[in-house]
Amino acid sequence: MIFTLIIFLLSFYAVSQATMTPPGNTISFNHGVYVEVAYNSDMNPSIFTISCWAKVIGGENTWRTVVGSRDPNSISGYMIYAGAHNKWQFTIANGNWISLLSNDIIQINQWYHLAGVYDGNKAFFYIDGQLVKQLTATFVTNSNRPFRIGSQSDTAEALLLFNGQIDEMRLWRVALTAAQIQNNKNKILYGTETGLVAYYNFDQTSGTTLKDHSNNNHDGTLMSTPTWDTSGITLDQPTITTISASQIPGSTNATLTGSINPNNYTLTDIRFEYGTTSGQYHHNTVAIPATVSGTNLISITGLTDSLMPVTWYYRLTGKINKLCFYGQEKSIDITPPVLLTIRSAAQINNKVTLYGTINPANHVFTNLKFEYGPDTNYGNVIPVQQPANSGTQNIQVSGVIPLLPSGSYHYRLTGTTTEPFTYTSQDETFKVLSPPGNALNFTGGGYVALANADFSTINSRVTIEFWMSGDSSLSNDFTVFEATNSNNYQILSGRFSKATNSMYFDV
Repeated sequence: MIFTLIIFLLSFYAVSQATMTPPGNTISFNHGVYVEVAYNSDMNPSIFTISCWAKVIGGENTWRTVVGSRDPNSISGYMIYAGAHNKWQFTIANGNWISLLSNDIIQINQWYHLAGVYDGNKAFFYIDGQLVKQLTATFVTNSNRPFRIGSQSDTAEALLLFNGQIDEMRLWRVALTAAQIQNNKNKILYGTETGLVAYYNFDQTSGTTLKDHSNNNHDGTLMSTPTWDTSGITLDQPTITTISASQIPGSTNATLTGSINPNNYTLTDIRFEYGTTSGQYHHNTVAIPATVSGTNLISITGLTDSLMPVTWYYRLTGKINKLCFYGQEKSIDITPPVLLTIRSAAQINNKVTLYGTINPANHVFTNLKFEYGPDTNYGNVIPVQQPANSGTQNIQVSGVIPLLPSGSYHYRLTGTTTEPFTYTSQDETFKVLSPPGNALNFTGGGYVALANADFSTINSRVTIEFWMSGDSSLSNDFTVFEATNSNNYQILSGRFSKATNSMYFDV
């Protein structure tokens, strides 16, 4: 079943440090890397469960610490090792070291889920959700040394360093049952669970602090320079998918779409993040003020505010308490209108017609004009009639401007849309031409005849030059010149076509 959630709201939001989408990240513990949390009694409960995923990649026949909070002086605390015997080992102390070992040899490059439990009377050791050892014992908490991941906590110096990867470290002040360990080992936590002391999911990509995603803020300090890798474990978690976006016709707004399968989790703070640089969203968000849960696929739709006409990158995100999950990044090109300036038409009676084209790209123009003048500062405008539609086809526009007797002109087409954005075409130029000296004015009834001119010898090449300025009020074509021979046969002629605004020569 698919539900649709459509809520439009624009907000601005400082994005917190986000977790990765599945499978998440982990740290490779080698070359002196470990995590330290300063001593705190919270990290040393008298009844507890400590669990994590771990993978050994080397260091056989040596002691390699997965996690520890112990004091060798008082012989107190707890720890989990990959031992020199190449078996997993859970150890608690009460003045003596009491250890529970796995039955099988550790396999290199294989992930294991490890859980050590003390319930006030017995210690239990679980591997991959199965109980492998238990024994009755007393327990004394560490009251001095720090909590460390990837190193023993006996001394200021880091010793017995882990060689491998660790993920999903969790400390509880309750003794989880076998069923709880089995059910939770492949699930992410909200961080608000009863009895949870610290939760490190390692889903960062940089930094010197390992975040505690419980509400207790037991952040750890990363020692040395860690290598962040993609985790090999699989956790049940929500699936967030960024789908598509579409530009709303006649605007620079966009509709963003995605979907969420909560997978039995409750997600809040759902939003689309977007920006003009891939992976950098500059705090632009469309917030969806709703909570989603259950197992049904839910469609999410958000509407952006006006966007600049460039490429925008976006993704859908959601949170489980402090944990942020997100879909893949998508992009959309916001298409601007296209304005072009076309070369001017012929000059007639000290006027010229300027031409341009517009592809509105579904935008609506509220102010369209030609700017013109002796330089690129223009300084003069002539309004242009608005296009009749705002589709995606080229529309020709024109404007007639008065001219000075001579000189050069610059001109361009500009327009403002309802968003509002202003667009301009390229600059073009034309030169006002005028003949030297005086000119004859023909009003439609007069002409000049060269009675003694002899054109009978014209048989190959001829050049005729003249200046002409036509009357824009004329509705018909008119003859500019005509030459005949002695038999009154036309040899050549020139006429101006009003329909095409062009000269035609006949020979």
